[in-house]
Amino acid sequence: MGILFLLSGLVIAAYAGFSGIAWWLAARLHGTDGAAMASQMEQDGVPAHHLDMLVNFSTGWRLHAWAASVAGMLLAVIALVLGQPSAVYWFGGALIIDCLLFMTCPDRKRLLERISPTEQVVDVAQTLALLAAFMVLAWREIVNLA
Repeated sequence: MGILFLLSGLVIAAYAGFSGIAWWLAARLHGTDGAAMASQMEQDGVPAHHLDMLVNFSTGWRLHAWAASVAGMLLAVIALVLGQPSAVYWFGGALIIDCLLFMTCPDRKRLLERISPTEQVVDVAQTLALLAAFMVLAWREIVNLA
């Protein structure tokens, strides 16, 4: 169980890092230099639908909810390092926020139509890895409660 717990921590830390970077990019796209940054990202080869996702996932209240999700993941990582059982709750809360952000995305159908088959496979793999990490943390919490 120790190696699974370690792998779960690494998955959560990686997801927190990538989500934090994406949140930061999305916030910058809404800033004063957002148009120039979007243009530069397109020149660097970032697909247009990725930029659309960043913008759609970060309009209005969504940017703050995304920040709360990233904070929850970071708190989960800190709780894991400290050996606190609250890690599962922080991570679970962050996943709930992420799911709500996705389910309430205004252009979700149009964005999903533009995702390549490779991106779909990566998304499924990412979702399964996050679910497995959550299940390991939840199992550990259930066993500790018993």
